[in-house]
Amino acid sequence: MEEETTRTDPVEHEVIQTMTDPTRWRILKALDGPMTARDVAERVGIQPSNAVYHLKELVRHGVVRQDLHPDYKNRILYRRLQVLAEVLVDHPDAPADVEATLHVTDPQEAE
Repeated sequence: MEEETTRTDPVEHEVIQTMTDPTRWRILKALDGPMTARDVAERVGIQPSNAVYHLKELVRHGVVRQDLHPDYKNRILYRRLQVLAEVLVDHPDAPADVEATLHVTDPQEAE
């Protein structure tokens, strides 16, 4: 009898890897409103270039949205998406305090 093996879909595996990175969890927790990458970096305690890298990954996977800053067109504002935050709360790998830290009340995210 052949042993049955379970394989994870490559896309699903990539998303899981993206979301299990501890720095990305800290970034999601820090994004309590629209913020620049520099703001995120300062709050999380990482270099701005590292924040940009992780934010781009979160944007690519649909966890974070990016918009142009209304006053400074050469700056990007990042915000986490409420719908996904609610899903992440129920994920088995989510940190214990994720529910409290991912609550977002920004009305623009309901779009």
